[in-house]
Amino acid sequence: MKTYEKVLIGAGTSVVLGIYGATRYFFNVAFERKTLEKFPRLGKDTPWESDLEAGREWIRSHAVPIGTINSFDGLKLSGYYIEAPNAKRTIVMCHGWRGCWERDLAGISKWFYKNGCNMLLIDQRAHGFSQGKYTTFGLYERLDCVSWCNWLNKMYHPERIYLYGVSMGAATVLMASGTDGLPFNVSGIIADSGFTSPYEIIAHTGWNMAKIPEHPFMDMLNIMARKKIGIGLKAFSVDDAMKNNITPILLIHGKDDSFVPYSMSVENYNASNQDTSLLLIDGAGHCLSYYADRKNYTKTVREFFKKIEKDDKINTPNLRVIG
Repeated sequence: MKTYEKVLIGAGTSVVLGIYGATRYFFNVAFERKTLEKFPRLGKDTPWESDLEAGREWIRSHAVPIGTINSFDGLKLSGYYIEAPNAKRTIVMCHGWRGCWERDLAGISKWFYKNGCNMLLIDQRAHGFSQGKYTTFGLYERLDCVSWCNWLNKMYHPERIYLYGVSMGAATVLMASGTDGLPFNVSGIIADSGFTSPYEIIAHTGWNMAKIPEHPFMDMLNIMARKKIGIGLKAFSVDDAMKNNITPILLIHGKDDSFVPYSMSVENYNASNQDTSLLLIDGAGHCLSYYADRKNYTKTVREFFKKIEKDDKINTPNLRVIG
């Protein structure tokens, strides 16, 4: 073998190893639990920081631990409950990637409470007191959400359940809508700042934050995810869920979101085959729409509840057929 051939082979090997190393680092940051708590607080250095902190104090003082449930793959998942006086509905609430319920869900929770909503606040897998080595950007979390709904029906027997999520939690509840086993009394879904699919948000973030090209980066990351997590990043998406969804949806997104572009909520809106509404908030960053325009936010949510509950009829089980 000639010298220049050895040099080319060596250079090629170095490039491959470099890409693999960068992909492994990105995988660790994106998926592994041990990195998840090293993320700046939502809302830090915003005009609403005092409101955020007041919301955190309120939700911490009202949330009651309810123990754990078992996930489909044997993890213990932790949850908390807030019971409202004269409740008309119960909301399963899902926080975002690297988030927690007392931070991500604090803003709207007091309003929910005052407007007749019980709340089940869950620690997503690999977050908080829930077990799990990896987060999966909604791929397994959607199944956990279904499990929590079934647990809720068994323990509290609510007439109506709504799903509410922010960021990854929004994608979780949207993907849960097309998941087999979702109870018939899930009446509506509210998704704030949700993305379209695990694959697309990671590819977008890789390019937006570090100018990492989709190929071969995402190809290698997808292989890594299948090996370590047991599922590929294209295994399920909001678009897939919308093909089977029969539940009304409200999508909310801030137009100044620099993390999950609001165009993804527009895509989710266009993919829906059910009664779906879209609220875009000017001047709102990621998961901050409630703070930027709480009057419009709460008015839209109230109208969403009213529209669904106006005839006070619950879907019967035989109407929910999900493949």
